[in-house]
Amino acid sequence: MPHWRLEEPQARRLIDAAPARQTPYCFDYEHQAIHARAPGIAPAPAAGWYSQLEWVEGLGLFAVDVEWTERARTLIAAGEYRFVSPLFQYDRQGNVTCLVNAALSQQTSTLPDPAAYAPVSVVNELGEQVAALGRQLSGNEVTALLTAALSDGRLSRLWPQRRDHCQHDKR
Repeated sequence: MPHWRLEEPQARRLIDAAPARQTPYCFDYEHQAIHARAPGIAPAPAAGWYSQLEWVEGLGLFAVDVEWTERARTLIAAGEYRFVSPLFQYDRQGNVTCLVNAALSQQTSTLPDPAAYAPVSVVNELGEQVAALGRQLSGNEVTALLTAALSDGRLSRLWPQRRDHCQHDKR
């Protein structure tokens, strides 16, 4: 399933789950918090915090009690950030099951699941490794090596482990 969808029934579950959280939701910048714990990644400061959600028919799900940081207020006022991009987890049918956080963004589109994407440096490194293997081996040999590397963890250590971001807030 390449895309998620959020309709009123899923939104109601998110709204009902919000008060049970031990911490408020976080706004970050450009989804930086997703990779903040990876080695060599700079800290990802918060842009704001929110705890309450509201469904507006025809428009979607909104945070209604956002407390912006001074820096975020300045960047928004200067027009450096104009859009909000939510980060959801969703099931195989594309139904949103959890709101992870939201980000101030310079883009109008929302990635369906940014946690599934690797940093550009990782993709480039992996591409170079695959190209080098391709020059040395036939197709079946490359497939066997990639399968082995995926199964024993050699490739998975290149990017942060995908976590269930919503489990840590359940009481």
